[in-house]
Amino acid sequence: MRRFLIVTTALAAAVTVAVAVAVASSGASTTNVAITNQGFNPSSVRLAQFDTVRWTNNDSASHTVAFVSTDGISCTQPLVIATGQSGSCQITKAGKYSYSDPAVQKGKNFRGTIDASAAPLSLTFAAAPLRVTYLGRTTVSGNLSSQTAGETVSVLAQPCGQTTPAKVASATTAAGGAFSFAAQPSVNTTYGASYRSVNSPTTQVNVRPRISLTKTALNRYRVRVTAAQSFKGRFVALQRYNSTLVRWVFVRSVALRVAVPVASTLPGTMTTSSTFTAKLRRGLRLRLVMSKAQVGGCYIAGTSNTIRN
Repeated sequence: MRRFLIVTTALAAAVTVAVAVAVASSGASTTNVAITNQGFNPSSVRLAQFDTVRWTNNDSASHTVAFVSTDGISCTQPLVIATGQSGSCQITKAGKYSYSDPAVQKGKNFRGTIDASAAPLSLTFAAAPLRVTYLGRTTVSGNLSSQTAGETVSVLAQPCGQTTPAKVASATTAAGGAFSFAAQPSVNTTYGASYRSVNSPTTQVNVRPRISLTKTALNRYRVRVTAAQSFKGRFVALQRYNSTLVRWVFVRSVALRVAVPVASTLPGTMTTSSTFTAKLRRGLRLRLVMSKAQVGGCYIAGTSNTIRN
């Protein structure tokens, strides 16, 4: 079985809070309220969470918009609007809100209400980087559209070879609804997130085998390929850099012969190795490449470190 490890990190408190606001606000609308010498018109409005209310003062005197409770109200409070000017507040939480102009003693006409319905929940999701070398990590992160902190989001992963995604970790949302994980996939893995009945888009993180090339003696070299499987019987290609052609050129194929399990942060880790000879002039730059055909369906092609012969 191909296995993987997800490690939670403390990055969640700071990752993409600004993005969360932008995502939650996408598609939001603005409701206009006029202020006249007769009061607020209309005095009662219905809208959705993350929508905005804009008051325009058409009276000859300044007016104030002061909410009874400012929780869920995103604007300066109280909102003072001069004649001929406008001011806006965004409603960031579902609920009912009452406001008034406390300086005007003209009865109920200078009182207003806002009824905000909950916006449909959604989750964004992304990963960076999208390609890692075996034992490397990627950060998967996203945002809950409600922007609520303290909510539990499930992280889902579907490693290559598995037919369905499974929950691999939980994350608690931070300010702005942001959440984040450090992921260490052992094979190509598709990640996503879920919250209640809402699923995020998915993203795939691809994994290269970890390939190392060392020179052990004159004309003798060793190759090691580390991954969550044996590559015994597969091949790597030795390449040298041709400065005239300005590209890497093929030297010879090397068969991988010995596979052994090794201790690692990823269970099931194997190192497949081989020693080989190559008579090459001194000073050449050398590397190994393992093609897609050799790594198989659960990895992407990989390249070793570069050495100087």
